[in-house]
Amino acid sequence: MEVFLSSSDCLKTSNTFLLTQAILPENSNNGIKGTWSPASISTATAGDFESTFTPDQGQCASVVKITVKITAAVTPEFDPIAPICAGSQAPSLPGSSKNGIN
Repeated sequence: MEVFLSSSDCLKTSNTFLLTQAILPENSNNGIKGTWSPASISTATAGDFESTFTPDQGQCASVVKITVKITAAVTPEFDPIAPICAGSQAPSLPGSSKNGIN
């Protein structure tokens, strides 16, 4: 599964997670410390999920909501390779799959 985050400029995180549980950062890119609700993102189910960042008290910052989009993994597809005789040159393998995965 891949997790794609859409967030405000001050809360940019890694664009893609290949994990079963994604932990959100405690600090924004501009140094605001706070907490997330929920604190982590489960990638068990595909769909769009909302998470809210609440800055710690005493900081001049606003609550920010992001949408986390979880998409199902895609299996790359390749044409089968014909048998190769020992000592023969193997064919070049493709750099991307038939379904566009690099």
